[in-house]
Amino acid sequence: TIIGNHAFDGCGSLSTVELPQTSNLTQLGAYTFYNCTSLTGITIPISISSVGDYCFANCTILSYADFCNSADDGMGVSASQLSTFGQSVFQNDRTLSSFTFPDNYSSTTFLSLFEGCENLQYLASHNQSGSLDLVDDGDYYTVDQFKSMVDNATDGAFYLEGYGNSGMVSSTLRNFATNHNFAFSHLQYNSGATRHERKNEYEITEDGITYVANDTGTLIAANGDS
Repeated sequence: TIIGNHAFDGCGSLSTVELPQTSNLTQLGAYTFYNCTSLTGITIPISISSVGDYCFANCTILSYADFCNSADDGMGVSASQLSTFGQSVFQNDRTLSSFTFPDNYSSTTFLSLFEGCENLQYLASHNQSGSLDLVDDGDYYTVDQFKSMVDNATDGAFYLEGYGNSGMVSSTLRNFATNHNFAFSHLQYNSGATRHERKNEYEITEDGITYVANDTGTLIAANGDS
């Protein structure tokens, strides 16, 4: 079952959408909620695997889009089947402050997904292998453009959050943070409570040195070139 292209395109008075956690719905088409300028938030069924181009673009007061649909304030384990995002899904959603990719999502993802999200504070991934791969769109939307946008929004406080290692190897998401001078917040998995938890360990790499601190700003370690 799908919600087709342009299904609610331009429904300016649509403020809420109620979808069950589990359903037969597997796809949101292109421009499905495009220009729904009164839509404030949405929680997506765990059955959704594909989201089309510009699906939520120009939803200018959309403050949250929950694709994990899990318990425990969004930190519980998600059974979401999400695997594919189209182009510029959240373009110009100016009040979207954060987004979390669910546990099983590990696809290569274009940063233009968040083009124009001027108040984005952080992006998180609950994939324990840390294999979320964020990439630019060539000349269309670059890492530098994304970084400029989020640095202006947060005065440089934007961060990425996820699992820092896959086995003994630094995770893809952590490497992206390191290579582009984004702060990185470490997650750890609490198997007893079956939930993701923040590790109270934050790092940023500048001039070849990785600085690690806790949430009070106390420096824990500094590693790398001297």
